Amino acid sequence: MDYKALFVLQTTYAIIVKLIACRVIARLTTEAEGDVIYFSDLTQVTSEQLRQFMENLEDGYSYAIGGIRNLLEGDFFSWYVSEEQWTQEEADCIRRVIHVLDGYSYSAFTRGYAAIDIFKDLYMEIMPNEVRHSLGEYFTPSWLADYVIGNSVEMVGGSRWRAIDPCCGSGIFVSALIKHVIGNRDIISASKEEKKRLLGEILERVKGVDINPLSVLTARVSYMLAISPLLGEETVEIPVYLGDSANIPARVQVEGVDCYSCLVSTKRGRIDVILPAGFVERGDFLEKMNVIQLLVKTENADNVYEKFVANIPEEERKEGILESIRRLSLRLTELHKNRWDGIWMRIVANYMLVARIRDMDIIVGNPPWVKWEFLPQKYAEKIKSLCVSRHLFSGQTYMGAISLNICALISNVTASAWLRPDGVLAFLMPRTLMTQDSYAGFRNFYTDPEKEERLYLQRADDWSGAGNPFIFTTEKFLTYYYRRRYVDYRRDGVPMWFPEKKRGVDIRYVNSFNSYREVEEYFTMGSGRACQLDKNRTGFTMVRDEDASRMELYGRIIGDFQYKARSGVEFTPAEVYFLEPVRSCGNGERYRFRNAQFTGSVYKAAGQGELELETCYVYPVVKSPCIREFGFAENNNYCIFPYRRGERSCVPEAELAAEAEYLTGYLAGNRELIEKQSKRSRAIARGDAFYALSKVGTYTYGDYAVTFRDNTKLVAAVVSPVPTPWGERKMPVCAKHAPIISMDKQGRYITGEEAYYLCGILNTKVVQEYMKFSYSGRSYSIDFNIKCPLYDANDPLHRRIAELSKAAHGQSGDADGIAEIKREIEDCYLTMCDS
Repeated sequence: MDYKALFVLQTTYAIIVKLIACRVIARLTTEAEGDVIYFSDLTQVTSEQLRQFMENLEDGYSYAIGGIRNLLEGDFFSWYVSEEQWTQEEADCIRRVIHVLDGYSYSAFTRGYAAIDIFKDLYMEIMPNEVRHSLGEYFTPSWLADYVIGNSVEMVGGSRWRAIDPCCGSGIFVSALIKHVIGNRDIISASKEEKKRLLGEILERVKGVDINPLSVLTARVSYMLAISPLLGEETVEIPVYLGDSANIPARVQVEGVDCYSCLVSTKRGRIDVILPAGFVERGDFLEKMNVIQLLVKTENADNVYEKFVANIPEEERKEGILESIRRLSLRLTELHKNRWDGIWMRIVANYMLVARIRDMDIIVGNPPWVKWEFLPQKYAEKIKSLCVSRHLFSGQTYMGAISLNICALISNVTASAWLRPDGVLAFLMPRTLMTQDSYAGFRNFYTDPEKEERLYLQRADDWSGAGNPFIFTTEKFLTYYYRRRYVDYRRDGVPMWFPEKKRGVDIRYVNSFNSYREVEEYFTMGSGRACQLDKNRTGFTMVRDEDASRMELYGRIIGDFQYKARSGVEFTPAEVYFLEPVRSCGNGERYRFRNAQFTGSVYKAAGQGELELETCYVYPVVKSPCIREFGFAENNNYCIFPYRRGERSCVPEAELAAEAEYLTGYLAGNRELIEKQSKRSRAIARGDAFYALSKVGTYTYGDYAVTFRDNTKLVAAVVSPVPTPWGERKMPVCAKHAPIISMDKQGRYITGEEAYYLCGILNTKVVQEYMKFSYSGRSYSIDFNIKCPLYDANDPLHRRIAELSKAAHGQSGDADGIAEIKREIEDCYLTMCDS
């Protein structure tokens, strides 16, 4: 999507939310302050009067709407109020929104969670799904937030806990926290003094942070609506701040003075900020920064500098601090002169307010689920050093093990900076954090690696069977509860709960409720345990109570796997490379094929219909969905594989043209489509020709191999040469998601008996269960950690496993017969593991 169009959508959303905030305020101004006193007055004003009102509204620091000074504060989306941008058409559009809002009653926006639902629905209607999901934004149902907070409060104990949502979004968790603070108190009939005391308690105990200015705006308005019955004559500041919870400003020492340091990046360069901690931690810090912002508009850097210094005690005016403030003053005035100002002082102020947060009893929320490779490159580089210093990367180098999700970093950074020693971090995060090698470092959860201080997982709730509460994503997730209390993951494990939505209940109906107590009847709650069975791996094996008796078996099979599994060949685009034989063409060197069909395919290969191609570089291909236990589903799958046996690089173009001119012509006709593949695919392709494929090595070849699915359910089969329709016997090529084991770890090709032995072990129930409970069903690790010694023809157990596996390959379709064979193979395998 065009970024300017997206920016307009975001501005539209921001204007509507700001007007909703105005709608619920009894009096917007006094008679002495302007023409607009009540919201309904906005329907009668002129275009210029409306512009001036909106301009005042955007300057939240000097215009305390509803008794809240920082409700609105001239964010990124206030550009529309400038005289240069404002038009009559714009005024008419805003006036139409005002007319619609004026038709709603006050209670429509202030009833319980209704406001949050309004903002959520509004945002989802305005923002395309693709945009929201690329930012990792998934709205948490109110009942789920209530559930997580309830468990967190119970774990912390006490009645004066303090909590923060570091990625607060529209304010669902923040509003639920406020609800928990209020409890059963009757705030409507409370005395003025009681309301004032409760308001102060909420403002002190419930805080939020978000990096998205739209989210901060929405969360602040939601916060205001939640506390509106308590607001009196005092002006307050809502403790929801714009900041990056993955990169909190550091506390540093400058010439013996405690300071906060942060870096704000803009398209016009960076803003380096160092301010004494004493200044930042003052109660009137925001007010003082607003005064300095007003001076920036004078474009006099000396005045800005002097006002900064006036707020710093004499004894803290060290040379290094003063020089930093002078540079900051020059930078801010320079940006203003270049018409690139208006928000940076407020961003700096917000970032500094985030830095001073500490001693939280509960850190709770649903941080964004964005994988490392999808982060903006500059931002990823910026936070990479944080991940390294916090030991968050896995330490592995193979593809997939050096990835990370931003939610893992946010968990670590916020817990390290804000959590009290006896506090709880409770986050909704992907299930893969429990299992994938990418998160090996994260699972150790070091908050101070040098002191070896860390958090331990106390409990986890697996929502995989809860009916996809986020609606727009089917990714499985857990609630993770971390504390500093030691847990022996290997001996005791971690208690787990498995909520399952009852059949016949629509999750959308469930999501219409606000508290977990209201929806509890729609779920059954199973229990289980997660353990780290492999001492060389931090991944968890998660087992329900009904399967707990087999946990001991899983521990027995963990060990060294003496063979090397490799990824299957990546045929991209599949529409070009995958074929189906049709009929003979009367030429011994060629055969007629058609392109394989794919449901919902974006691309169409050139040359649709029957293709006459040479068969010298056409091979049977193994695709993951066709793999069965000890065999393959009937299929007609073939591929173009332009490689000579044993070679890692593809056949050069000139040589391919000489050997297979029809095939070369077909590939050349699809060159444009082939070259649309990703830069990553092209970078790892094996060969110089445009049709080179990736994931090809000497391991791709061999007389025998074992292949298996790397997702859903682990099932394996032996691969050996098969007859083709044109009369040759050819060794199939295994494609992506059908990994291949053709060699041991020393690079020796396996024998036929060896292949059957390996296949038998991989198809045992105990191995299948262990993989199911220890990895995401979307992707299994192919770096097996199960016992599998090199095949020994003199070992009777090895021979028996191979014999039984070979027999099972001959019983395709006989489920009972294969099940009986599997039981005997498992008995042999477990005996072997114990020997």
